[in-house]
Order: sequence, then C-alpha cells, then structure tokens
Amino acid sequence: MANLRYNPKKRWDLVEMVDRTYPCRISRFLDAHEIPNVLWGELVMNMFLIPIVPDGIYFVIPDEHIDRARDLLVAAGFPPCQLGKYCGFDWPMSCHGIPYAHFNIVDRGPLCYDKPEEYGPNPRQWYTLELYKKSELLWGMPEIPLGIPKADDPDYWTVNDGRLPEGRIELQRGRVVEADYPVKIPSPACYAESLTLLLFRDNYPEPTFRGSFWDVLLLDMLVVMDEHRLFKLEDLPPRTQSWFRILTETPRDRTHGDAEKRFGAEMREAGEVPEKSPWPSGVMVPPGWRDELRQWDEEEEQKRKKKKEEEQQMRKKEEEVKEEQSA
Repeated sequence: MANLRYNPKKRWDLVEMVDRTYPCRISRFLDAHEIPNVLWGELVMNMFLIPIVPDGIYFVIPDEHIDRARDLLVAAGFPPCQLGKYCGFDWPMSCHGIPYAHFNIVDRGPLCYDKPEEYGPNPRQWYTLELYKKSELLWGMPEIPLGIPKADDPDYWTVNDGRLPEGRIELQRGRVVEADYPVKIPSPACYAESLTLLLFRDNYPEPTFRGSFWDVLLLDMLVVMDEHRLFKLEDLPPRTQSWFRILTETPRDRTHGDAEKRFGAEMREAGEVPEKSPWPSGVMVPPGWRDELRQWDEEEEQKRKKKKEEEQQMRKKEEEVKEEQSA
C-alpha cells in the first residue's frame, strides 16, 4: 500500500508540495486504495505548454468514490479548509470551480485585501489540494479508469506521456519527465471538450464570472491546437468542432449574432449539459445586452448607409456643376 502523510516539518517539505511531481504521490495513494482519479487544472494546462501559475492540485474523482477519497486524505493528515464564509470559492464573482472537498496545504503568505468583511481579519494565500466530482467537472468524459491507462488511450493520457511535448524543466511546462508515477490527465482534445461543456453550462443564458473564465481557457486551448498541435479539430466531437470553427473563423457570429445562445439551447435540449449549474456565479452583464448590442449595430449600419448616400449625392451634384461649367 502506498504511504502518504501530510506532516510538513521543514521548509523543503512545503517546497515539495508545490512541485509538479507531488500529484504523483497523491494519485499513487488513491490508486492503491482503488479510487479512480484524474488530474485537472493549471498543472495540466502547463503540460500543454500554457503558462498559467498553478494555485493548487485538483483531482477529479467518480462521485461514488469521492467521500472515501476525502476521508482517506483527512486520515493521512491533510488539513481540511476551515475558512468557512471567508473561503471564497462560492463567492458570486469567483472564477474558481467549487470543489467537493479541499485542503489548505501550503501557506503562501498574507493576502492583500481591502474588505475584511469578505476576506476575514487575517487572510492568507493558500496552495490547495482539491477534489471534484466527475459529474460536476468531467461529466462528458468516459469513466475514469483505475490505474495506468493504455498507451494509446485517446481520452486519458499520463503526465509523462510520450504524446506530450518536452519542455524546459525550469519553466515547469510540458511533459513531466521526472514523474515517478503515471498520473492520469485528460487528453488535450478531451480537455477542450470539457471546457466547452463547462462554458455552456455556466455561461448560459447570460455570461457569468465563472463561465467567462472557462471562455478564457478555451482561447488557450486554441493555442494548444493551432500552435502546439497537440490535437486537431477532427479530434473533437461534432458540436465542439462547430464551436471552435466559430471561434476561429466567424467570431462575429458570436459577438453580434445568436450563436452562443443557440448552442446553449441546443446542448441543453440534447442533454449534453445540465439545465442548471451546481456552481452559482454572478452575472457579468445586464439582461438583454445581446439585443442592445444588435440594436446598436443596426443603428450604426443605418448611419453608415445614410452617410454613403449623402456622399454619393454630393459627388453627383459636383459632377452636374462641372458639366454646367463646361457647357
């Protein structure tokens, strides 16, 4: 049985926890207890060569195993978050996912703030270990396998997978060549698909703070596809392919048309995303903003047409004057 114990006695112990190899210890521990798990979040984006600073270690667990996973980590000494209302994950303007359970494992120092009623009397920045239900984050992916996935698995890769690019170790990006355990991660195509589902779950019918964060990460995945070439458009399901084409080829269909609203309605009708997000989030814009934008665009178009007609009439008058002078 793999041993795991949270008992930081030296500064080096804390340094190890923020190293990108530390998830190997947690995944090995969970696998040893027959709990399927897959890594998610900034650490995985780093493996796709996206330069995002990690705020913690996020594991996705099948719903039926997540209580036991939490209890085992508590028994191993990991300290559950005790911040209560000052935690912040479920604040209306939070862009972070809401984990089922999380542990504050590394104190990164004081948090700059100006609202003690929201952040508490002595707020700190924490590096966290978080557990998410599969049904709330990766519901569109196949069942998480226990142990090491097959070498050619199209859905689940590993942190030291040969299909990942090699990166400079000092930049903490690319394949984790120093990993001593093959932690599972979603393939780049599945990661992009999952973000698309999250976007239409959390950003419909109106844009929210959390939904807009998924939107930003989707733009990063376009870089993963176009520049780093870790997946192709054809690797995505048909609906996600269509959405990526809008993002890359006809973005105006989204900003000035009804593409996002139409996609959201179709995905709900097809049962691809839940009717309501389990993670409430504040709305970023007032209701009806799309109609106002469309109306403004139509008014601007009318102004352009009117100006063009006036210019044509002016040129016509000038030509008539010239003809009279010539006569």
